[in-house]
Amino acid sequence: MMEILRHLDRAYTDLVDAVSPYSDNIWRSQYHPDLSPIAWHIGHAVFIESYWIREQLLGDTDAVSSLKELYFPWLNNKYDRQYKVPGKERLLALCQQEHERNLELLQSALTDSCDLPLLEKNYLPLFLIQHYYQHRETLFQILQQYWLSQSPYDYEVNCALEPQAVSAPDLYLEKSDAFIGSDDPTIAYDNELPRQAIVINSFNIGSRAVSNGEYLGFLSEQGYTRSEFWDSEGWHWRLTHNIQSPMAWKQNKDGLWYRIDALHGPQDINPDNSLTGISHYEARAFARYAGYRLPTEQEWEHAAVTCNLDYGQTWEWCANTFSPYPGYRSYPYDRYSLTSFDDKHYTLRGSSRYTNHWIKRPSFRNFYTAGTRHIFSGLRLAQ
Repeated sequence: MMEILRHLDRAYTDLVDAVSPYSDNIWRSQYHPDLSPIAWHIGHAVFIESYWIREQLLGDTDAVSSLKELYFPWLNNKYDRQYKVPGKERLLALCQQEHERNLELLQSALTDSCDLPLLEKNYLPLFLIQHYYQHRETLFQILQQYWLSQSPYDYEVNCALEPQAVSAPDLYLEKSDAFIGSDDPTIAYDNELPRQAIVINSFNIGSRAVSNGEYLGFLSEQGYTRSEFWDSEGWHWRLTHNIQSPMAWKQNKDGLWYRIDALHGPQDINPDNSLTGISHYEARAFARYAGYRLPTEQEWEHAAVTCNLDYGQTWEWCANTFSPYPGYRSYPYDRYSLTSFDDKHYTLRGSSRYTNHWIKRPSFRNFYTAGTRHIFSGLRLAQ
């Protein structure tokens, strides 16, 4: 029992520590229309902890009622949040106080009320730990947008990025019976359940995600201005938003590419590292340029389990939209998955370099609309 509480406390501490060096102004500023201010994410994460422990578990309906309008995302829009969140120091003091009290209440509940469904096999603290770490990854997305807002940079590239030939999908998997989804409902989110037996036809998949060097080949071949690589929806999106390169890629005065890192700002681009910062539209265009396709998420998960895929630097766009597995049941609330089963969200698999190990599992399903590219997202090729 005490170990799971230590993990929950560590998750809270890791969230705060990720952004503690940054100023009050940075905490309360909005740097991207799809991302709330840092301060809102900190407050929201602790609010959710309080909501589930105090109201949903212990029945105290007054504990967080005054904060719902600010911290339930569906009750206010992202733009207004920067004007409503407390300052950094006041917020940190409030959050620390609430978090410590939550740990005390949860410890008592785990001791006295282990028969409650939310506490079975530590479900609730495991859910809250993952929630903290999902928002921690979002904080790094915000920090990258902060650094992007500081450009243009007079950055001197030390080692010029050179284009690489695209590697063919090199892992072959025969047609087989397979399982997808999780068999552990205490750690899995509702959209990973229930575990499914399926048949997967034979296919090839890359043993690694597409690299920066490979993607530079697409840019060098004028991939962003050649409509034959794009479907009509993606081409319209590219023209509408004047997209010409991955989100964090910039060129200096000499025309050399560099990237904006979430932690360090402008950096050289390592040609062998996995590409990040592209939308589903860009992933589809690159796959067509390369002569291959995106894997389905079922293929991706099957390969990850059976071939021990190398992943962990970038979220990888899959070919299919996000949909429920047969037998799906919303738990512990509807709004995490159910509202995104709309044929507009696409699934991503894997994890980024900012994803915590509590979330990094083959069955985990990330999901965003096709034009999203602030999420450390790349691709892997299939055939």
